[in-house]
Amino acid sequence: LTGVVGPGLYMIGLRHSSVVNAVLMMTFVTPIAAFLAHVFLKEQISRWYLLGLVFLFGGMLVYSTEFFQIPFRFSWNDLYFLGAAAGYAASDIVYKKFLSHMSHELILLSRNLLGGLFILLGIMIFSVEIPMELSLNREAMLGIGLIVLLPMLFGQTLWYSALEYINAKEAAFIDALYPISSAAVAYLILGEHLNLFELLGGGIMILGLIISQIHAHRKHPHLPTLHKEEPTKHLRLRHLKHC
Repeated sequence: LTGVVGPGLYMIGLRHSSVVNAVLMMTFVTPIAAFLAHVFLKEQISRWYLLGLVFLFGGMLVYSTEFFQIPFRFSWNDLYFLGAAAGYAASDIVYKKFLSHMSHELILLSRNLLGGLFILLGIMIFSVEIPMELSLNREAMLGIGLIVLLPMLFGQTLWYSALEYINAKEAAFIDALYPISSAAVAYLILGEHLNLFELLGGGIMILGLIISQIHAHRKHPHLPTLHKEEPTKHLRLRHLKHC
């Protein structure tokens, strides 16, 4: 359900708001996931993680608005994006809390199959008056195949595998860097050029990720201590020595 609510509200938001607002509001996936992970998974949030969030939001603002050159204004329609962010964040918490013991294949099959049914039902209910045009040419079929293979199967498999080894709040922070990976793919495959603000904003976001990981996996050294039974053992040995 959470895997359907997120994309559904996101698509509705794009119909009533701008792409810039969508990029900025979807950054809230990270703090929402961190809050839910702290409440339900007992994950600790350090001050370095909070400082990293500040850099993340600042970098995203520079990246998406080209340092405030692109105007943006928030409205009530942006609440769709906030709801989508909550849906995406909740899906990771649900997996870590209840489904981490299940196989990735079963989770992917259930999520995509049930999600597809929910989305199809929503289209039938809310899009009756919108004409739907289907194209089954070679390029369209190739694009659909790549979308199914890369992000849905390959990407989701890697994502659930990563959630087994890292915390949900750390995964949410890494997921917030998707504009950087998108820009890199567009540069390598489509030949799109990166401007100074995209490079600067991406650098600030990566710096936020580095800051958030300070002392994240610090292990406190365990001082050698005696067990409760060891003092008695030492006293017995000392007594035998003096006998």
